[in-house]
Amino acid sequence: MTMHTVLRRVSLGAILLAPIAVSAADTLQPIVPQETCPLGYGAVFSIVQKIMSDSVIVAGMLAVILIAYAGFLFVTNPASPSNLDKGKKVLTDTLIGFVIVVAAWLIVNSIISVVTTGSVASFTQLLQPSDSSLCLPVAKPAAITPKPTVTPTSPVVVVPATGDEAAVRAQLAAAGINVNHVMCLVGSDGTGCTNVGGLQPTTIQQIINLKQACGSGCTVTVTGGSEPGHAVGTYSHGNGYKVDLGLGSMLDSYITQHMKYVGQRNGDGPGPAYTDSCNANSYNPSSSNQYVKESNHWDIRITSFCSLTS
Repeated sequence: MTMHTVLRRVSLGAILLAPIAVSAADTLQPIVPQETCPLGYGAVFSIVQKIMSDSVIVAGMLAVILIAYAGFLFVTNPASPSNLDKGKKVLTDTLIGFVIVVAAWLIVNSIISVVTTGSVASFTQLLQPSDSSLCLPVAKPAAITPKPTVTPTSPVVVVPATGDEAAVRAQLAAAGINVNHVMCLVGSDGTGCTNVGGLQPTTIQQIINLKQACGSGCTVTVTGGSEPGHAVGTYSHGNGYKVDLGLGSMLDSYITQHMKYVGQRNGDGPGPAYTDSCNANSYNPSSSNQYVKESNHWDIRITSFCSLTS
């Protein structure tokens, strides 16, 4: 059997193996490690290793295709004598190139093996770094201790004496009710300060009942109490029967949906007026609990307290 015949048979075999070589693309590995953490030094070695491994696979596929092409040139030699030399050159260059790629893979793999394991016992050993080397160490955030949920006690006991500013503020705070300003100093005209110490016990209890009925997410803020600067009268701020509450989406919805609309109040503080269920049978509207929505607050007059529905 002549050398020419051997080359033809080898090339013909390469032609038959070409589809198998193309299907080898399925064995290509993803280059970057599929980790969800910041990559560490081990990932660098792993990336280099996978690039070299994929290079060998790609080189093998190209080599089979080029050998098949050289075989085609050998087969067509009788029709074109120049194809014999051309086929030999393609075959020789392909084999040399493939040997170089495999040699480079072996060299790089052995270097990585020495660096990572300190041993060259297996030149073809695949690098398998530990998880700690694939990922950079990341400090875990300190555990956050959730704040305890404060549940207001119900019913809330009314402070008998309404002259103690600090005691009333503490009672309102325990019920989840805010006061927008600090207390007024002696001689103040009421600007930039708010007093709640002079409120009637019924007034205090009813705004607490309102907060409880409105719900835990409902914001209730006292913006006006018994401080100077309000209109005088029997059922007035100064006498502790009236209190101003800041507007809020949940508070506004509760009052307008759960209380009875009694018409528009005209005069100094006009606005739609509502009454609660405490004075449902009263024949004297002027002395019933009334909630008037003014431009920037609820003006509330309380003469008695009762439980409200949520």
